[in-house]
Amino acid sequence: MEGLNWVSILFLLAGIPSLVILALSGSKTKELSTILFGAALASFLTGITVDLIYFEVERSRFRDWLELISIASVLCALFIKARNSKPIFARFPIQLTFLPYIVLFFFPMAVDTLVVKNLLQIIYQGGGIIVAILLFSINHYLYKKRELLLISSILFLAAYILFWIIPADISNVDLKLISNIVFTAGIISSSLGLKKLSEIKSKDLT
Repeated sequence: MEGLNWVSILFLLAGIPSLVILALSGSKTKELSTILFGAALASFLTGITVDLIYFEVERSRFRDWLELISIASVLCALFIKARNSKPIFARFPIQLTFLPYIVLFFFPMAVDTLVVKNLLQIIYQGGGIIVAILLFSINHYLYKKRELLLISSILFLAAYILFWIIPADISNVDLKLISNIVFTAGIISSSLGLKKLSEIKSKDLT
């Protein structure tokens, strides 16, 4: 099947089962952070599906919007988890966890400028990965059983470095392809990690 985007198909094969896992976990625990992680994955997969259906050779603007919404949703979910990990008296207002969505108001000014658009992606993705690693490493140290979430954060970091930091022409290996495969592994491990976390919290409530 010439011209078929096999990387996008790989994302869908890994992403759809992961989305089902997140949907089931979110419906069980009713945690806003898990729901936002699921919404982020759904947004990401929708952009990929639209491009596949219409056989887009280049990324469509619609997909750019959906991926930015996905990244912003992940950041909001991480901020909610960070907020919930604090004692009740030390928690900041829940409204502040939705600040990453502010970028959507400025994105129309950058969507047609490749450099600015990539810079937004780099900042938001990098910020999300740093927050995730700090949050899950501290939580794993304090509460244990967060190893899958920590592993997924490290996988996302590796994918980020391969995609954005290391020059593509440094070797004959397709670094972007490896980055996408590592990113896919991160999606799977993070969904399993959130499922495991929801099961632990469900047991604590019973």
